[in-house]
Amino acid sequence: MKNEILFTLVTRNNVTLLQNYITSIKQYDAGFPYRLVIADNLSTDTKHLDLLNSLSKDYTIITCQNDRAEVTYETISSKFKDEYNYFFFSHDDCVVHKDN
Repeated sequence: MKNEILFTLVTRNNVTLLQNYITSIKQYDAGFPYRLVIADNLSTDTKHLDLLNSLSKDYTIITCQNDRAEVTYETISSKFKDEYNYFFFSHDDCVVHKDN
């Protein structure tokens, strides 16, 4: 098992929220090692898709069915259950305000 947290950020068709969250993640130190996976729920907005394409250079992007967040969380945790002991799930409407 990896000695880091799998951090899943769920998003769909909101480029502003996603960009603000990513900017805040880069600005502040989480205080622990993590891998960020962006779970996109079948976005159709061109600007959002362009941002996802750009982010794919630094982060893992996984497309999930546009369903309830709980289904997306279950999909991701099932996919990575043998690699990680700890999971953190979040929507794109959050921001980080400080280190740790």
